Amino acid sequence: MARAKKEVKEIETKDNKEIDVEEIKTELKKYIEEEVKKENSEYIKTYNKEVLRPKKRKIIRQRILIILLIILYILTFVFLVKDHYFDKYIIKLEERLNIRKEEPKEEKEKTSDNNKEEEKRLEKEKEEKLNKLKEKYNGIFTNVLISTSNNYKNDYYNGKYSNNFFLSLGVELLRESDIVKEQDVITLSGDKLLEKVKMITKEEINNESFTYKDISFKYIKSINTYILDKELTRDGTYIERDIINIEEGSTTVKIDTIEYYTKNGKRYNPITDEEISSGSISNNKFMTFEFILDNNNYYLVK
Repeated sequence: MARAKKEVKEIETKDNKEIDVEEIKTELKKYIEEEVKKENSEYIKTYNKEVLRPKKRKIIRQRILIILLIILYILTFVFLVKDHYFDKYIIKLEERLNIRKEEPKEEKEKTSDNNKEEEKRLEKEKEEKLNKLKEKYNGIFTNVLISTSNNYKNDYYNGKYSNNFFLSLGVELLRESDIVKEQDVITLSGDKLLEKVKMITKEEINNESFTYKDISFKYIKSINTYILDKELTRDGTYIERDIINIEEGSTTVKIDTIEYYTKNGKRYNPITDEEISSGSISNNKFMTFEFILDNNNYYLVK
């Protein structure tokens, strides 16, 4: 402050010049800023010396202590390992793990065995049920005689239930006495054929010309009679079937079968005529027949 007074005095007595107030303010401002900076600098130095340095030293001591503890733990662990201290605990742990590994395996095997037994039981029940149904419907296919040389069998197996197919099935049920031969003319009553067809199905089937094997059945509507161009012969080779499933309804029954015919002791597909390999299902002909119950008799449905 003495310096400030001195400078003011010097300004006031300077060669009789006029006093410049603004200049005085500027000089005072500069002086005050310098003093404040000087005091702040001294305060910071004092703070660093008295507060921060002790904190830094404390942090360094803590870090050194942590490092020493880590080294101590590592050395202790190494000594314990060398002394086989942990061996007894490792053995016990391995024994427990082995027990836990064996238990799920035993449980899994037990579950698997139970499942197999359950599957066998269900399969046996299913087989017994199917055998009972086979006995019940043993004669259901008696009138469904499909010859291997039937002209319309392929259509039927492919879902085309033609009128001619059912007429051809009716021919299979004819007796020799149903065919009338006078001189060189061979005839069959239309009513007689439809009578046989009605033993097979309740569908509405009409008389019309058709072919059975290589025999032409020409229908004469005016006299309700068929004229055959040659004598009726049957080769006796009919399609056989294995029943694999039966579903009963209140008035219907559906039967799933494997269709085949036998030749020289071998099975053949009735559509492709390919031999059916033993145990193979790739070239089998599967078929579903549906029958309807009427007056205690079952009839084939289209």
